[in-house]
Amino acid sequence: MKVFDLAGTRSKNRFRNEMLWGLKKMLDLYNQKQDCTMVFDYSYDIEIHKANSLEFYQVKTQNNNDTYKVKKITNPNRSGGSILGNLYRLKFTKDLVELDDTILGLVSNAPLDDGKTVHNTISLAEIDNDAVENIKLKLKTELSLDNDINLINTNFERTGISLIQPDESLVGEIVFFFERTHDS
Repeated sequence: MKVFDLAGTRSKNRFRNEMLWGLKKMLDLYNQKQDCTMVFDYSYDIEIHKANSLEFYQVKTQNNNDTYKVKKITNPNRSGGSILGNLYRLKFTKDLVELDDTILGLVSNAPLDDGKTVHNTISLAEIDNDAVENIKLKLKTELSLDNDINLINTNFERTGISLIQPDESLVGEIVFFFERTHDS
């Protein structure tokens, strides 16, 4: 019996999804005339560097019709950190001061279920209060923080492009982009 290592394939497909979502984000920023630098990163997926702010995005694919639950983004994974904890760590200076102008985004093809309501796009500070308190407690524990966490500029976004088969969505996005950009 032969055993094949598929980890390389899974990693390649994940990076492909991140890259294609990042391309869509890049087109949106261009249309908004935003001057920025975009970095495709192995750990944090996508970074956007603007003159006065930083944005970090994690792109997560849900392969079934289920929702993303708060528990899934706050519970530790195999590497020891949670999805949100690994991302939220970027909001702090070396002196553990939380940077409110740093924008964090969890992007998924599935909606977020906070235990009471299912959301497509929302600030995590605006979801169900019990879920917010749970997130803050788990982040404080995971990141070993004494100070409060405010969740300002920490968002969840359900993307409209298919993260399972993104090529089809992006072909249309690119065609519309060129039509808008070069239609004179």
